[in-house]
Formats: sequence, C-alpha cells, structure tokens
Amino acid sequence: MRLALTGGGTGGHIFPALAVLEAVRAESSTPIEVCFFGPENRGERSLVESAGVPFEGVPSAGLRGRGPLGLIKSAWALLSGVVTAVRKLRRFKPDVVFSTGAMAASPAAWPPASSAVRSSSTCQMSTRAGPSRPNACSPRG
Repeated sequence: MRLALTGGGTGGHIFPALAVLEAVRAESSTPIEVCFFGPENRGERSLVESAGVPFEGVPSAGLRGRGPLGLIKSAWALLSGVVTAVRKLRRFKPDVVFSTGAMAASPAAWPPASSAVRSSSTCQMSTRAGPSRPNACSPRG
C-alpha cells in the first residue's frame, strides 16, 4: 500500500500523522510505502525525516491575519502548492492520502490535488475540537 501523509505547521499536526503511520504499519500485513507532503519552510522536513519518512516539499501559506498584499501572496503560494502537489502525487501514486489538516496540508489534501490521483482515497483528521478551516472547506470534509 502507498500512503501519502500531509499536515503541518505545528507538531500537533505532524506527530498525529506519524502516529497513524505507525498504527497502520503495525496492523498491515503488507509493506507500506509512505511519503509526507508538506511545506519546506516550517520545520516539517526535519521532524518527518528524523522519523525515517521520505519528504516532498509542497508550497503552502496561511490566509488569516494577512493584509491585501499578503493575501495575494498566500493565495499564489496555495495555487502553486496545488499544482506542485498534483505533479508529485501523480508520481507517487498513493492508494490513500491522509491529512491531519492545517493550511500546510491544503495543497496536497484539497481537491483537485488528491483527486488527481484517481486510485486514491482521501482521509482527513482534525486534531482540534472542531474541523480546521481547510478540512471544513473541503467537499470531502
């Protein structure tokens, strides 16, 4: 099975994704091929790679608390992230895309990126009391 993980921004999103991976590995009778998709600029790479999980960089940015110019830059980063995520997910060909939410996960978890890999299912988990904004906005959320 091929599993794509995405999430980030804080350890509250990264560590649950890694814990789910360990649970899936413990329950699976077949080998799990995994890759984490997340932004390069927030420390996700070092946490994920230290857990022995390959990492693919995907641009992302938050939208809240931005002025007009910041909002335009963030929207561009998200659009660029979706294009990058589509390309990288098609190359990886996951069976499942598992997202722990946050804006860092948005490009890889939101349609059209996760739907670009036709054979995959998307599973979204919120580590908060309610769904995060990206999860709540997703038609699959």
